Amino acid sequence: MKIAYYVHLNLKPGSGVYKKILNQISCWLKLGYDARLFIVTRDEEVKNSLYSSNIKEKVEVLMYRDGFNPFFLIKRLKAFEEIKDRILEWSPDIVYTRQDLYYPPIANLARKTRFIAEINSYDLAELWGYSKTQWFYSILTRDKFLSFCSGFVFVTYELSNKEAYKKFNKAYAVIPNGIKLDEFVPLPPNYSNDVNLVFLGQSDYLWNGVDKILTLAKNFPEWNFLIIGFSNTRNKKDLTNVLFYNFLPREKYEELLKSADCAIGTLALHKKKMNEACPLKTREYLAFGLPVIIGYSDTDFLEGADFILTLPNHENNVNENLSEIKKFVLKWKGKRIPRDMITHIDICEKEKQRISFFQSVIGERRK
Repeated sequence: MKIAYYVHLNLKPGSGVYKKILNQISCWLKLGYDARLFIVTRDEEVKNSLYSSNIKEKVEVLMYRDGFNPFFLIKRLKAFEEIKDRILEWSPDIVYTRQDLYYPPIANLARKTRFIAEINSYDLAELWGYSKTQWFYSILTRDKFLSFCSGFVFVTYELSNKEAYKKFNKAYAVIPNGIKLDEFVPLPPNYSNDVNLVFLGQSDYLWNGVDKILTLAKNFPEWNFLIIGFSNTRNKKDLTNVLFYNFLPREKYEELLKSADCAIGTLALHKKKMNEACPLKTREYLAFGLPVIIGYSDTDFLEGADFILTLPNHENNVNENLSEIKKFVLKWKGKRIPRDMITHIDICEKEKQRISFFQSVIGERRK
């Protein structure tokens, strides 16, 4: 089976999504399938990073120059047309992609191939908070693109049940995000007297709930809070127990995680009109052995877990559960999660499921 992974994202080398895509392709190759990454980007750093990655022999990067001029859209569409032709020339059995905005050449590619879209988020709600222009464009065009797909892979059950996708009556699978566990060694426990909590992010989306972390910091002035991936643009006059760090490479933020007793995940998913998620950053925390406080239902742990404190998904979830949070943090002080409790989040286990779904889609098209 030949699998083409098509991507058009503003990927940041080292980000969770970037690492996930490379790990997915690595797993497919390890399982004995031919896989290739086709990517359209305007970022020279992305191209250089991919061509020096562990899958560099399996990457085709197409650059385009974007900018504020009358021809930028023509350049972008030309790039999409060329990547479509390259993919069709390679003649894959499956084309896989993450859900994106509608572009005519890619819609045409979906119509001509077994094209599977990975649905990572409810796009209409997310785009509304990001760009009203893109939201309106998606409202007008998304159905045409999704109708051409041969199937969907949802990262949560909640997404799979949304009428915005169910109405297409496509084959689908639910496969939460995974992480390459063998790339992580559980960190030693923090045996110091300090209580340290850490939050790892890469962009200031409202649903991260960083404002709620500041609320925690006000209520627990004896604890320390490390917020990584954010510039300090907030007024925190009295919060001497909060430290903000800009984006850090893994070797630097791992040093900070070593001092942590507990990690904090997304706390305001309600602002995205969602209740269920499987963020990569949460899987990274778990892989390092850190217990986690979250404000949503995690797809891999819907029955709960001793090392995850799941708060209700509403605006006052932190304020109303301060005693539960304190109890959880102190319970896990000086402890780490046993690795055998989280083996099912390994990405190669997830990719076996994905490959099985690909094979079922191919089988359906042959009938």
